Amino acid sequence: MADWVEKFERDYFTRRERNPQSETTWKDDYLKVFKRLAQDQALTVEMLTQAIAATSPDTRNRKRFVFVCTKLAEFAGLESNFASLRGRYNPKQVQPRDLPSDEVITAQRDRIPNPVWKRAYGLIATYGIRPHEVFKSSFERFPVLTVHDGTKTGYWLVYPYYPEWSEDWDLVGELPKVSGKNNSSIGNRVTHAFARYDLSFAPYDLRHCWAVRTIRFGLPDTLAARQMGHSVAVHTEIYHAWITADEQERMYQMLMQRGDRPKPPMM
Repeated sequence: MADWVEKFERDYFTRRERNPQSETTWKDDYLKVFKRLAQDQALTVEMLTQAIAATSPDTRNRKRFVFVCTKLAEFAGLESNFASLRGRYNPKQVQPRDLPSDEVITAQRDRIPNPVWKRAYGLIATYGIRPHEVFKSSFERFPVLTVHDGTKTGYWLVYPYYPEWSEDWDLVGELPKVSGKNNSSIGNRVTHAFARYDLSFAPYDLRHCWAVRTIRFGLPDTLAARQMGHSVAVHTEIYHAWITADEQERMYQMLMQRGDRPKPPMM
């Protein structure tokens, strides 16, 4: 088994540039599964089936095991079909987090005494970037943020929602000094900082708040997904399920107050 994992890894990085993003994908999506397989046993369909069956049904972890084991079996030339084991996991079924309000986000920022960590917090809140992307972004044309994905030419642009935060929160300047071997470990430094300053939510909650906020602003899903660095399918499956009844009421009232909204026909 260990030999097949080693061959698979070499092939994986032959087809992909080795950078922090691909390293994180390898570690989080593939290596977590491979470590659960008996390294001293022969690679067989039965072995992979047992590994999949050992995970909890209808979970993200089960879905990951099916995907990775299928890829490994295909690479090794084994005839397999694990589709029946995949289950019914769907991101829509995941309960949304209890996201902080924009008022709470503003108040929590004021609790951070360290100016460089306050700036990092402001960047995540204003632009919805992933924690590690704080250290992979720059302002070529403020207030638009450029996020670099770790490749030679890959980047995307993110706009501030709210623009007032980009102007008032001193977001251009020195950032915390952090290090890590991949995106995940760098992101963990940010998570630990949030805990150190006793903030009441995690960094990713700020990202999720940004996504919901863009819906309130009326930003099309295609643009919001692009600015978050993921697919439209991921965006609609996850974030549209997070729109609460209060949020729907607020958006309805905003739309009804528009001067150019459609009017009923005159009799």
